[in-house]
Amino acid sequence: HTLTQQHNLTPLGIIHIGAYEGKDLKRYPAPDTAKILLIEANPKAVEHLQANFADMPNIIISQTAIANHNTPVTLNLTSIESNSSIFPLSGYREIYPNLKVTQEITLESRSLDTLLSELNLRPVDFNFLYLDIQGAELLALQGAPQLLKHIEAIYTTVSYEDLFEGAALIDEVDAFLAEHHFVRIAEANPYHPSWGEVFYLRE
Repeated sequence: HTLTQQHNLTPLGIIHIGAYEGKDLKRYPAPDTAKILLIEANPKAVEHLQANFADMPNIIISQTAIANHNTPVTLNLTSIESNSSIFPLSGYREIYPNLKVTQEITLESRSLDTLLSELNLRPVDFNFLYLDIQGAELLALQGAPQLLKHIEAIYTTVSYEDLFEGAALIDEVDAFLAEHHFVRIAEANPYHPSWGEVFYLRE
């Protein structure tokens, strides 16, 4: 809320990737009329989303794994389902030794630009992007060149250390977003020094 007020930003159209059961929606300082696309790969979590937001016509729910391609991926469901990822666990196992992969699900993935086209949604209608997909954030951004032209702010989780096998670290995310004229203006890592949350703003 504070960051959007400081930078005179109103989230009029929000894409939230890794929505899980939708509890983070309360973090948005958005008007009731804001168009919100909730994207979640876990089929069980999508059932909860559909039940939780059935009476809200401004919220669209898509059960999709987001990447930078449109081919199958493996979703590693973990004992804490909100920490599931399309990347295998690496350093995350050392931080949370009780976290186990309980199931592997093969899903079709979509790039963000492809998904919006399939859903008949216009990139111009979205100005705020929220990413919480356990190491796959850069893949999602790489698959959204058309969407990024219209995004004003990005709120994303980032890794400072190797937590997921093959996942990008914060410097790679910074470099990619700099090419698209975004600058990191705030960050915090209140839970563990190996990962945090970052706010990027279009220059």
